[in-house]
Amino acid sequence: GAVFEYHSGCSLLLSGFIQTATGRDAESFAREFLFEPLGIENVSWPLSPGGVTGTHWGLAMTRRDMARFGQLFLNRGRWGGHRVISEQWVELSTREHIVGDPNSFYAGFAYGYQWWRFTDDNSMVNGLAVNDVYFAYGYEGQIILVAPHLDLVVVSTGALSGDSFLLQFDLIRDHVFAAVDA
Repeated sequence: GAVFEYHSGCSLLLSGFIQTATGRDAESFAREFLFEPLGIENVSWPLSPGGVTGTHWGLAMTRRDMARFGQLFLNRGRWGGHRVISEQWVELSTREHIVGDPNSFYAGFAYGYQWWRFTDDNSMVNGLAVNDVYFAYGYEGQIILVAPHLDLVVVSTGALSGDSFLLQFDLIRDHVFAAVDA
């Protein structure tokens, strides 16, 4: 807990935990308890080389379905008047648990449980309720960003590499947030 370095292998462990706890692979569990209640029908989630659902990468769904997932969190776990996940899990998973090393790629970011946050010293969301914004970030720029203070979910897909993902946040801050907040 002293130094943070993101590693997707930790996310892959979730698949094994789910399978051990439920007796089902993570994809079938997610289909029944998450995707179906949200009306998400067309997903693909490849298996890892170990034969478990690849919870560390490869979940493919439409942008609209990504937005549904973000909206579920914006609604604090409720969808269509029904509780899908607990409000406590929304709070716990999106809360800051560890801060990135200020001398690394993760400077200015904090991590919850599969959700990222901006830290107070991160200028990318200067003046935009830093402690309110959280986001899921996937391979090459897949983002589900939730901004409760604006009642907003932003989805972005792309094929970015290196630090170019920061451009997405510039666009969201300068154009999307500005337009919604106007």
